[in-house]
Amino acid sequence: MTAFSLLATLGIAACSTSDGGSTTPPTQATSQAETSTIENPRDLKAVADACTLLTPDQLAALGGGGQPEASTSAYQEPQCYWRNDAFGVDVAINTVAGGLDVAFKEPGTERTEIASFPAAKSGETTTLCHIAVVVAEDQQLEIDYTRFGGDTPEMLDTCGMAEKLAAEAVKNLPA
Repeated sequence: MTAFSLLATLGIAACSTSDGGSTTPPTQATSQAETSTIENPRDLKAVADACTLLTPDQLAALGGGGQPEASTSAYQEPQCYWRNDAFGVDVAINTVAGGLDVAFKEPGTERTEIASFPAAKSGETTTLCHIAVVVAEDQQLEIDYTRFGGDTPEMLDTCGMAEKLAAEAVKNLPA
């Protein structure tokens, strides 16, 4: 038997069932993220100014503040940054490269939930955390928290603080 014939026979045997059934090849398991749907999705495409997603009162309640600085993200979409001596927070809209198919694919990403939406947290260090909140099938709100001088227990928990900021921002999203 040639090497090719042996490999072909082994390949067919691997695809067959032990009860003599069909030779259907195995299928890949579909991840939970790919099969989930977003209940009560929000429309990030309706947000023209990311600086409207966190109010001064919301930031002050969490110990933050500063003047909002509007910019354009790497996705060419609205983004806003606030900074004071305690921490900085960046809020970015992502409707071009986001959603369920993207948020959970990065290595080291941990699944969480923000305001009933699936979310992915990543990049946690003693000063940084990134949260991507999937608010529609193909859209996500991205929060980057950077701790500067903030030394309260809440601010020291970088992803905990990023999650709180994300929850506040979600409150201001259009349906």
